[in-house]
Amino acid sequence: MDSAMKHEIRRILVVQGGWTLAYVLAMTAAVYVAIGYPQLGNWRSAIMLLPLLPAFGILRFTIAQFRRGDEMVRKNQLIAVAWAFGITQFLMVSWCLLEVVGWPRLPMWTVFTAVQAIWITCIWTQVLRYR
Repeated sequence: MDSAMKHEIRRILVVQGGWTLAYVLAMTAAVYVAIGYPQLGNWRSAIMLLPLLPAFGILRFTIAQFRRGDEMVRKNQLIAVAWAFGITQFLMVSWCLLEVVGWPRLPMWTVFTAVQAIWITCIWTQVLRYR
């Protein structure tokens, strides 16, 4: 792998990782503030929507990367999305069935974070497969 490719991969990891870290931090802070300070009243709703800003950054960066890629990159992305969708569906259905027997309910934001982690894993599997 040449240095330009390594540099591009590092750039992608930094940008995607930065947006993901921003999302996790914003979500953690929003949950802490919204639950810990009930006296904020209606402001709690606005605070809980703040993590949508980095989530939008993740989406925007992902779409830009998809558009920038050639046919092979797009094919790999599509395969990764299909695998991530299937794995996530399997895990969600499994967890829902386990909730019936007493397992705790998961907040939706954990599902979103899990989907992103699964998708990233699937992308890297495709990248390593065609290396």
